[in-house]
Amino acid sequence: MMLPRLQAEKQLARIEAIAVGTGSAKKADRQACIKRLERSTGSRQRAKPATMADIAAMGIAVEEG
Repeated sequence: MMLPRLQAEKQLARIEAIAVGTGSAKKADRQACIKRLERSTGSRQRAKPATMADIAAMGIAVEEG
């Protein structure tokens, strides 16, 4: 049966998330955890700069000139 193993993995992930989130994990462990999560998403995505159209779409007045 895989259920106990899956439950244990899920619990360990929660424990790790709490340790990282509260700052009680060592820096190297925090970085390793974050890198694993970034790898699991495929790649780290960086925010692209907002265009004038993006800013205008948020309701912010835009003046060019």
